[in-house]
Amino acid sequence: MHQSSNLKKSAKLFGQFFLLGCYTFGGGWSIVAQMQKMYVIREKTLTEEELLDITSVGRSLPGTMIGNVACLYGYHVAGVLGALACIFGMILPPMIILSAIT
Repeated sequence: MHQSSNLKKSAKLFGQFFLLGCYTFGGGWSIVAQMQKMYVIREKTLTEEELLDITSVGRSLPGTMIGNVACLYGYHVAGVLGALACIFGMILPPMIILSAIT
């Protein structure tokens, strides 16, 4: 039961981060602002402090800040599968757009 729950959560996360990747422009901070609206204010799955902690750790790790934040949030919600879902959901739209352009 726990496995199917994480699978459902991961699928939902993939969809949400796919949409974030489609319509959020302006870099990592604008995505964090959208995450605050979605997860802190609307869904209440995170507190302001938890989002701040995730963002702080994401900034201190090597790599892109928003990639790290997405990975950490996904892991927080649904473990490793959730982390992968958030990362791939977020990078897929720009990758598709750039592939079409080139």
